Amino acid sequence: MKGKTTKKNSNEKNQKKDMTNSKASSMSWLSILLLIVAFILLVGSFFTPVIWKTCFINYFDTNTGVMGDSVNGIMGPFIAIAAAILTFIAFLEQWRANKGQNRFAYDNAIENRVLNLIELHRSNVNDLVVYGYTNQKNTHDNLLKGQYAIQALCDTITAGFLFLMLGQYKDDFQENQLKAEILVYLVICHGKSLSDNPWFRESKDFNQYSEAKYIHYLIFCINALRKNDLMGDSALVKAKLDQLNIQSSNLIDPTCGVINIVSRYFRQVFQIYKFIDEQTNLSSEKKYEYAKMLRSSLTNKEQELIFINMISPYGEPWIENDYIRKYKPFKNICDYNFIGYNPVTFLSKKVGIEEKEMEKFIDSQSFVEYSNTSSEDK
Repeated sequence: MKGKTTKKNSNEKNQKKDMTNSKASSMSWLSILLLIVAFILLVGSFFTPVIWKTCFINYFDTNTGVMGDSVNGIMGPFIAIAAAILTFIAFLEQWRANKGQNRFAYDNAIENRVLNLIELHRSNVNDLVVYGYTNQKNTHDNLLKGQYAIQALCDTITAGFLFLMLGQYKDDFQENQLKAEILVYLVICHGKSLSDNPWFRESKDFNQYSEAKYIHYLIFCINALRKNDLMGDSALVKAKLDQLNIQSSNLIDPTCGVINIVSRYFRQVFQIYKFIDEQTNLSSEKKYEYAKMLRSSLTNKEQELIFINMISPYGEPWIENDYIRKYKPFKNICDYNFIGYNPVTFLSKKVGIEEKEMEKFIDSQSFVEYSNTSSEDK
């Protein structure tokens, strides 16, 4: 009920705003100019008999009704022209009014459509379901839905990233943190089948990391952590996750992948931005206003998850359509969610623009840093 009330109030405010703008615009300058001309013609027509009698009376036969001819013959055309101009003004203003009403109806329809798409998106979020801890009987005990599912996905990606940054393969990824983050995301999406994926094995971006050992390592370590097996690298990562208040019991099992669960979520968000962008009758300012409505409906973790999806190979359409610059989907993103890396740096590398310019589209400042040394070494 609260959401519906907010939507209704928003529409009422926009209606009042459009009505105010309609009154403020008033008549067009062309109508005003034509109205002045019509007024001059109408007033001037009353003086035409006097002018005619004074200047042209000698050219007419007095037996033919000079005054009657002058009034009808001279005043008539001026009045007719003035009447024609006034009629044109009436049609012009009616056309403008109809155009304004059509514009208002169009804007209102687009806004309602965007709001309905956002509402559908929220419904899709509530339908998300992933599983956390798996007990000894291989049955799922911890059902995570909606925002808890998104939280679990982000936390699992964070855990996987920390394993690559702090674990046995840390030397392979220290200079390629962007690739490490994307690799973790792809493993979470596809699970163990990623190593057999022809696209992944043939990718130039990941050919050096396409070995199955990295994928198996991530799946093994994340599941070990989920089951509270703190041997080897798990203990180091668990200590870091505890500092971040991330519960290992809520991490998801990446063995089979979650691409079939989350794909609808990302498609829905992208299609809303695409719908807004394709409205050719909307100004850039209006499009950005609608995009902000969508952005304001996203939680911090949703922004984080969408960001990770965007820097992955699945995010190419976002880059190609330049949605990052146009609509700033990550403006005011909570940067403390990004563990160990700067999202501005990651996205600038992905898009190919300078970090200083990219900061305009993300507008975040401080970041949580990780350390490659254990707390005992400090």
